[in-house]
Amino acid sequence: MPLVKRQNVYWMDLQLFGKRFRESLHTSNKKLAERLYSQKKNEIEDEILKENKPLRLKEFFDEYCLSNENKISLDREKQRIKIILGLWGQDIFLHEISVEKIEQLKNFLLKQDREGTTVNRYYALLRMLINRAINMEKLDGINPFRKIKFFREGVRERRDLTDKEVRRLLDAAFKISAKGKTINQRHFYDVMMIAANTGMRIGEILNLKKKNIDFDRGVLFIEKTKSGIPREMPIADSIKKILLNRISGEKDSYLFPLKRKNRSEAFRDEIVRIRLDTGIDYFMGFHNLRHTVATRLAQMHFETPTVGKLLGHRSIITTLKYTHTSLLRQKAAIAASQIRHTARDLKNND
Repeated sequence: MPLVKRQNVYWMDLQLFGKRFRESLHTSNKKLAERLYSQKKNEIEDEILKENKPLRLKEFFDEYCLSNENKISLDREKQRIKIILGLWGQDIFLHEISVEKIEQLKNFLLKQDREGTTVNRYYALLRMLINRAINMEKLDGINPFRKIKFFREGVRERRDLTDKEVRRLLDAAFKISAKGKTINQRHFYDVMMIAANTGMRIGEILNLKKKNIDFDRGVLFIEKTKSGIPREMPIADSIKKILLNRISGEKDSYLFPLKRKNRSEAFRDEIVRIRLDTGIDYFMGFHNLRHTVATRLAQMHFETPTVGKLLGHRSIITTLKYTHTSLLRQKAAIAASQIRHTARDLKNND
């Protein structure tokens, strides 16, 4: 019970509906203080409930989903909220999300062998929703995540693919598609080609519909993106034939009609297979191709804002994380910036 004794007098220190209530109970008797605390707590609850209707996490998240239908990560966020509600209950209110509740969620996820980076994604989603509710004046108080320490995420060294390695991967993907028995296998090469030549996210590619292709203007309209902001992608000559072969039929149908569930893992088996076939052990999937495209564009001296716009980044800082410089180019940069000086030069001047 949040009772604090100061100078032989009990005080109430209560967190309720996102607000903090501190008040002297004017007694040194613990049993009396507990009764007074319970009475005042009920009075505060009744008063606040008359003024503001509490907002459930599930209801607020459903509202958020309606205004973010084009956000490509929405399915993943829905899955996380489902797990959170399974732990906390379907009727949990936003104001009930406390430091203790968040600690409970962390321990639950860690027991499920989730990594710290995964826990951070749950934290980020809940923090965003609470901030959103506060900004919309649907929730009073301070976001409890201000007191939460996120797990430290180390910078992972990501090795970009050379052009030769990309071609080897595409060769292996073509062989899988040519002999493909499943719909995933038959689509695999075309999806790899689009990823390798545009840097699009796998979710963006699989969400493309035939109506999103505009050959007259030479662009793909990417409707569902990670940021929720649609963008256009120029149609490269290397993928134009692939798109032409798929344009016939119902315009509202998907370009790649795969099952919509677990689309991020749609080609998991095929990725493993081409990694083994080519011996390129550091190829982990489509995101490698995205980073490789970004680095290739940077090395061709395209401006960072241009690269960022093609990749669909909101911030240039994100783009800079994608545009890696190879060790060879770093050595060349250092070599070019050297100031030539030797002790012999000093002796000659003397």
